[in-house]
Amino acid sequence: MENEVPRLYSKTGDPKDNRKAPKGEYDKNLVCNDCELRFSPYDDYAKRFLVDDYERNKKIPEEFNEEWAIIDSYDYPKLKLFFISLLWRASATTRLVFEKINVGPYEQRLKEMIFKSDPGSPNEFPVMLKKFKEDWADKGIIQPTRFKSDGLNCYHFFLGGFCARIKVDSKPYPQEFEVAILKPDSPLYIAQQEITDSYEMKSFMKEHIKNLDKTGF
Repeated sequence: MENEVPRLYSKTGDPKDNRKAPKGEYDKNLVCNDCELRFSPYDDYAKRFLVDDYERNKKIPEEFNEEWAIIDSYDYPKLKLFFISLLWRASATTRLVFEKINVGPYEQRLKEMIFKSDPGSPNEFPVMLKKFKEDWADKGIIQPTRFKSDGLNCYHFFLGGFCARIKVDSKPYPQEFEVAILKPDSPLYIAQQEITDSYEMKSFMKEHIKNLDKTGF
């Protein structure tokens, strides 16, 4: 359906796990219905930002050679809290598709930020976005995964043709990363790349092949 919230798919290598998750609900046992409503403003804003309004709002200056898009203004608290809540829900749930997401001792802090409506500083669980250029990349969400970037623990979430990178590590990013992280009262810089050339896809394929070897499929 057009403008539908992107679906979530597994990449475990087992065809039985390639199941669509219910739209807008990953684990009905994770929080109560009233608590789930707390996420709604963040989820709704993220859908408008990533799906409904992105193409209309983005700018691509000529000097960037199609490598970066700029969003002049956005709601930092709502967008940041969407990714904070996404990370917390993925870590706290027992659903198989999120098995690679485990933030350990950071889980309590994420929960506090959500229930206090506190997006934190830009460098607390910093978020960076990448948009894949191919239209087909918009169609689903690849299973999120953990990886190392410059020796730092990060998580990738793929949704609606975007890749969100969230750092979960006490060590800071190198200074050159600062321009690309979500910040209040500042334009948002979003990298643009062919998905087939991306580190994320190469990492995904490497992990997928490993899982295929394990399962025999």
